[in-house]
Amino acid sequence: MTALLLTGIAWAHDGAGSPPVWTAAEPRRYAIQARVSLPLFMRLDTGFNREARMVGYDLRLVTTCTAQPGPEPCESCGRGPTPNQEVLCLLDDVAFSATGMVQDEGRLQPIVTRIDELLTGSVVQLQVRRDGRLANIDLEGLERRNQVVGAFIENLRLIISRGFAGLDFAAPPEDEQSWVQYDNWLMRLPVASGSIGGSEIVHRTAGESDDLIVVESGGRALIVPANSANQYDSRMYGMTAVDREHDQILERTWTVIGVPTASSHIAFGTAGYAYMQDGWLRALEQGETWDVGQSVELADGWHVQQQTAIQAGASLGASPR
Repeated sequence: MTALLLTGIAWAHDGAGSPPVWTAAEPRRYAIQARVSLPLFMRLDTGFNREARMVGYDLRLVTTCTAQPGPEPCESCGRGPTPNQEVLCLLDDVAFSATGMVQDEGRLQPIVTRIDELLTGSVVQLQVRRDGRLANIDLEGLERRNQVVGAFIENLRLIISRGFAGLDFAAPPEDEQSWVQYDNWLMRLPVASGSIGGSEIVHRTAGESDDLIVVESGGRALIVPANSANQYDSRMYGMTAVDREHDQILERTWTVIGVPTASSHIAFGTAGYAYMQDGWLRALEQGETWDVGQSVELADGWHVQQQTAIQAGASLGASPR
């Protein structure tokens, strides 16, 4: 793991009167990649008679994030002593590639091209807590003109969130070599109704130098999509490079694998279908670029799981149907 520019999320410890985690002094740029294999399909319907069922995707993007002024602490206004900080991330360049159900072969290329066009130049809104943790991820600036398009845009938000979830990293307590983080954004499924269940990730200092700390992370969660008959026993492992002086993320990698429990509907008569994430992000130096590549339809089998009729019985994400 290579330490790059000292730019990233600057952590602040909890407490009344603590300064904002992000400052508006200078934008921060990131290169982000998230490869995701879904246990169930996600319906992508652009609203122009173009529809396909996606079961895996590769998201690559370059983003510029800028903190917004305020808000100021205000007990009487309901914001409390430590209100969340709003950070707007412009998607400078995006490549989105995907693979679908075998029956939909050849139907995804115009859809991934359209997704590339929509996401490039759009804005992701982050709500960041004063301790550096993510409170919410939203996608701004896309018109939801009807129910079909609204469901499509919600699915784009869920797709994007798998990349930005890598920014959800707990600050190390002072003078501690290990610490625990609960309710991590990485331990979620891209479902419109949300995921329930607890998660616990243990971080520990794995290496140090004069200007760098390397953090090793591992944990588990029971991911339970709301209104679903499936549960996923999940494991996470990752490494993070942190600037020692400013407590800022320089680079992070992560892997999450979730296996359906024996009682899950999707596991009946089979070993079940795993939910897998493989992600990476790093801060970019001023003037540095990263080639995100092209948006293409990926070949069947890219996500390494064999599809059966069980997967066609339910879906993830939002659907107007």
